Amino acid sequence: MERLKSDNRNAIITGAFFITATVAAIIGLNLYGPILNNTDSLSAAVANYNQIALGAFFELTLVVAMIGTGIMLFPALNFSSPRHLSRCNCNRAHFSQ
Repeated sequence: MERLKSDNRNAIITGAFFITATVAAIIGLNLYGPILNNTDSLSAAVANYNQIALGAFFELTLVVAMIGTGIMLFPALNFSSPRHLSRCNCNRAHFSQ
């Protein structure tokens, strides 16, 4: 029963990281978009310094959320059986030829 609670908690945390990463990516793109699509992007960047700083903050939030997603998914996707790993390596060798 304790394992089920732990898995449920990990799933909720992973989902929160994933949603945070998605939202941060969309907001960051919306903040950078008008500046990058401008023909004179350097003068647009100088004029919109706060918008770029806020976009960089959301990009850093995206990085942290993606790292958190990977760390939280690792136990669920970890194949610790040596037998399983040897089968995977054999299949890779077979398909790479």
